[in-house]
Amino acid sequence: MKRSSSHFNSSKGITAVELLIAVAILAVLGGAAMPSFLNLLQQYRFNAAARQIATDVRLAQSLAVSRGLRFRLIAFDRTDGTRPNSYRLEGSNTGTAWPAVIDTPATNPLVYNDWINLAAQYSGVAITATDQTIYFDPRGTRVNGAGGDASVVTLSNGTGTMSIQVSSVGRVTAVHSVSY
Repeated sequence: MKRSSSHFNSSKGITAVELLIAVAILAVLGGAAMPSFLNLLQQYRFNAAARQIATDVRLAQSLAVSRGLRFRLIAFDRTDGTRPNSYRLEGSNTGTAWPAVIDTPATNPLVYNDWINLAAQYSGVAITATDQTIYFDPRGTRVNGAGGDASVVTLSNGTGTMSIQVSSVGRVTAVHSVSY
């Protein structure tokens, strides 16, 4: 008896139906994973924005010590008409006279950096509270500013808030609160 093997030798690839089934399975799996991926991406942006603020608070503290001046991180919330969702670092020789909002590093040596817009860098993240100015004296200790004892910068992204808190001795921590 002779076997016919021509049927097996002629099918060396996959059929269009098999390809469509594989693509459909991948599409269903990708669609199921997409919400989790988008949530992960949003959380990554949120954490990155909080890390940036915390790093810049520490930088303001370091600048106060190294330059022997008062330094502050001044932030404006998302509803502020001046610089919404923005912050910068600036110094003061006296502790009472600070650079004007329109000053830049090129026009005033006490302005450390240009305004940093968080919403432009981290989509969906906003500064949400008012009077968010953190002051440091030349010893690196957080001090009360003209607006009172502000020691927190609060961020939000629609799923929760994160507070960058500074203790009286200058320790910086991030506290995350989730909304449901």
